[in-house]
Amino acid sequence: MKKVALVTGAGQGIGKAIALRLVKDGFAVAIADYNDATAKAVASEINQAGGRAMAVKVDVSDRDQVFAAVEQARKTLGGFDVIVNNAGVAPSTPIESITRRLSTKSTISTSKG
Repeated sequence: MKKVALVTGAGQGIGKAIALRLVKDGFAVAIADYNDATAKAVASEINQAGGRAMAVKVDVSDRDQVFAAVEQARKTLGGFDVIVNNAGVAPSTPIESITRRLSTKSTISTSKG
């Protein structure tokens, strides 16, 4: 039986790299991301390469969306062996320009869900 993983923030960057590595290790992966288009693109890339993936749109700061995404992925892929909570919010500004307000907002957004 194939192992199953769900990775949040997997539509790009580190989350995508984690998902691709899990696929390489034999996992079916739920690509969970706030951006539905990037999640679908990563899932499509995996499926076209012979892996098994599905896209799930989720805002990890919304508890109900997280539970719904997990349930959707569980029904489609059949349970989980691994869940990676990689998603986060950070300002897209040079580090030297990050103010205390931006830093606090990022921390609250990331830890809320």
